[in-house]
Amino acid sequence: MANPCRGEAKLYIGGRERIVAFDFNSLADLEDVAGISFLNSEQLEQRVGLRFIRDALSIGLSSRGPKVTPRQVGTWLSDDPAIIGPASMAVQQAIKRFFVGSNDDAPASGKEGEEQSDPPVGTEGASE
Repeated sequence: MANPCRGEAKLYIGGRERIVAFDFNSLADLEDVAGISFLNSEQLEQRVGLRFIRDALSIGLSSRGPKVTPRQVGTWLSDDPAIIGPASMAVQQAIKRFFVGSNDDAPASGKEGEEQSDPPVGTEGASE
């Protein structure tokens, strides 16, 4: 289960539910890879694209679990392009939660019938 207080968000990707999370070091790594600064919002808005989402997911997924390469994330996104939107939302949630805590109002959709305080995004049509 994701812990929003620790800057975590859930995402169903690669055939299972995973945790996307960022800490100071992982965000510094993402700044380096993406060539952006999280302290400059104008720069951030200009740089968000497919590569940013892929690289951010690779870093965010690897911070709380086994290392996931950008190529692996790209394969998962290629296998299910409908997950790109929810994946972007999970990255945004996790980054926002790092900076401002868990008090956000970004909706996330979970699996039907499950009650969760922080349901995973990207579970539409997912089967276990």
